[in-house]
Amino acid sequence: MIGGWLCFGLAMAGVVTPQDETYEEIAPVGPVRTAPPPVIPPAVRALALPEEFQIGKVKVHLVKVPGSRKAQVQFIVGRGSMDLASGPSAATDLLFEIQDRATQSYGTGQVSDLVAEHHCSVSSWGDLRYSGVDLETPLESLELGISLAAEVLREPRFVKKELDRERRETLQWYEGRGIQSTAPPAARALTHAWFTPDSPYGRRPDLDGLRKLKVQNLEALHQELLQDAPLDVLVVGDVDRATVEPWLTAAVSGMGSDSKALDYPPDPAHETRIVAIHLGGVTQSAIRLRTGAPLASTPDEPAFHLLDFATGGSFLSRLNSNLREDKGMTYSASSKYTNSRSRAHWTVTVDVPIERTVEAMQEIQKEVSALVTDGLTPGELAAARNSKVSEWNMAMQTSGTAVGMYSGAFYEGLTISDYTAFYQGLDGVTSADTQRAAATYWAEDKPRLWVVVGDMEVLEPQFEAAGLLVEWMSPTQAVLGTFR
Repeated sequence: MIGGWLCFGLAMAGVVTPQDETYEEIAPVGPVRTAPPPVIPPAVRALALPEEFQIGKVKVHLVKVPGSRKAQVQFIVGRGSMDLASGPSAATDLLFEIQDRATQSYGTGQVSDLVAEHHCSVSSWGDLRYSGVDLETPLESLELGISLAAEVLREPRFVKKELDRERRETLQWYEGRGIQSTAPPAARALTHAWFTPDSPYGRRPDLDGLRKLKVQNLEALHQELLQDAPLDVLVVGDVDRATVEPWLTAAVSGMGSDSKALDYPPDPAHETRIVAIHLGGVTQSAIRLRTGAPLASTPDEPAFHLLDFATGGSFLSRLNSNLREDKGMTYSASSKYTNSRSRAHWTVTVDVPIERTVEAMQEIQKEVSALVTDGLTPGELAAARNSKVSEWNMAMQTSGTAVGMYSGAFYEGLTISDYTAFYQGLDGVTSADTQRAAATYWAEDKPRLWVVVGDMEVLEPQFEAAGLLVEWMSPTQAVLGTFR
């Protein structure tokens, strides 16, 4: 053993240690992360105009989306609930809801079986000015889908079983599910307190009319709907005219009209009020704020879109930064700007611990007032503009994203060129523009509606301490609109 260690030591003694070497320092390869990377503002993408052609009196709008695996087809009738009943009614609601359940060729359940087999969806819909049938389908099932959607549009079969089921579920919602949590009463109270009952936008539910509704009523209403009705068809997908025109010709033969859809009804006057809905036992309150906002295609609209994004329209918005990050009151706060050529409003949505309700309302008011005074910062302007333009640029990703944008332009009477000009104009919006828009709609003397849902025993002391005058009501009154 000793001899082994001795040999090992002699061997080590013979090892020559190299002299210290000088190494040249090599600069690291890769991105430099000492500062955030520059943000390159997206340029506004130019989108193609729809290819338009006539089939008799029906106008077809064809939008090519190369590479999309599905096609979207919308049959758009220029008639809605205003034509049939001066606004939404029990009959129009049920007509639009169950029109897609059965046809003269396909009975109850057969429509749903057919669309499931071919991975399609066919749905009927209706609003104040328009109604129709939407189709989403893989390209290989497009001919079948067009035929089926056209039959739903032209020859629906209103089955008593489906009417009874929908009636039962609607009544159960108003008398049960719709009054058991905070969100439904908050949403309905927003509508009913913002719009007067005589406005088509604020039409109250008619449960008595719903109970009396018969199949014959829906059949007569459907015939009236299609009589002398204008019809447009929007086709979006990786399809061309030569392929789709024969199928559409068979589908819409004899339909269409030279008449026009009704114009939007005027937006009624609004008033400032606080509506509170008593729902006992809840630990969180639902807070909603609604204000006026610029109509579509008016000078303040671009600035207000940027205001909405920065105030509550993104995760890094002022409301989210305040109520979520700083105060820890909520999972998220959001806002939404809704507008058309005759109706516009802005809505804040947030749920907070019920004991902090008035505190949250005051923080929301503080953020709004700051914008009335100063408008957006340059950084907020750039972030909002870049996000809006990026959304526009992604409109052609799929047929589904494209159809939403092109149909929205149709409903508003706008062109793709109008939209392009709007997004290009966002570059010119200044902080002063956003301050002016905020002051126009959010100043202290402008109408604003607060809706709060929660336990009266917890909320009322908070309202009294803050000196707030509140109108109390039940969840049933809120969802039915049976209040002033």
